Amino acid sequence: MAWPTERGERVQEMMSLPSERSRSSDAAFLDLDHLSRQTFGDAELERDILSLFRDQCRKLAPVIVGNSQLPTRIDAAHTLKGGARAVGAVEVARVTEEIEMALRHHGELARGQGDVLFDCVLATGEAIEMRLLSLA
Repeated sequence: MAWPTERGERVQEMMSLPSERSRSSDAAFLDLDHLSRQTFGDAELERDILSLFRDQCRKLAPVIVGNSQLPTRIDAAHTLKGGARAVGAVEVARVTEEIEMALRHHGELARGQGDVLFDCVLATGEAIEMRLLSLA
């Protein structure tokens, strides 16, 4: 399954714009308590880590669902899963774990997994943008 160019562009556009999503729904995508523990409550460090993770999502999501070699896709899913766990991006971690297992065991994504990843990355990107705005 190839990542359509339109979606890749939409991921980059959506992850750079704040949304109208409420803070309570953002909590489903970003565990701020976990993130605060990871950054020792340092807001500047939190901003840096969230920005790095946002960039990592932009880079790796298209690789995971794209036409790269299978080992590259598995490595990208594994890397994004680890980054998501580190920052508390709960849903991205869950989805990428499922994708990594599908790629390892079946050599391909299950039907709809690419779309689920895409939606999850968008929602998490929106939560990140809202958090970054609150830290400004």
